[in-house]
Amino acid sequence: MYSVIGTDGLVYGPVDLGQLQLWVNEGRVTPTTVLIDDVTGQRAPASTFPLVQSMFPVYGAQAPSVPRYATPASPYPTTQIGQPQQRSGYGSYPVYPSGDLYASVPPKSKVIAAMLAILLGCFGAHQFYLGKVGLGIAMLLITIATCGIGSLVTLVWSLVDFAMILGGSTVDSQGRPLA
Repeated sequence: MYSVIGTDGLVYGPVDLGQLQLWVNEGRVTPTTVLIDDVTGQRAPASTFPLVQSMFPVYGAQAPSVPRYATPASPYPTTQIGQPQQRSGYGSYPVYPSGDLYASVPPKSKVIAAMLAILLGCFGAHQFYLGKVGLGIAMLLITIATCGIGSLVTLVWSLVDFAMILGGSTVDSQGRPLA
């Protein structure tokens, strides 16, 4: 069993050799990564431990020939332990420069949210539209589980939500104001 000291200075582990092999394959553990042997307490680079040293690929004196049309083994960059991994957009999801996952998603419409609050507010339709699924389910269950008697509660709730939507104090589930 070994513990890994990440580039952020935190200790990860203890992990067994199988997990350590996975981290080596992912590039999260390199020959210079500092490990702690949990039996002896020794701290040293990973390449100094014989069991771990065999996990790293051995490169000969001559690099293997690669055809000109070859693609990289993995389109995703490797990261060190403790660092967030971002996908590169290479045949996958794009990475937004601002770091905001919802940067390219347009804001929700105030008019649509208000109409849903008036017409289907007892069922929580406006909450579902705004991405507030928990509140939508709560309103839906209150109305349905009480055979409509609870709709008096959700009617008042939806009227208050309607006023808040028109007043501009309502935001969507990501905290963005309505357009």
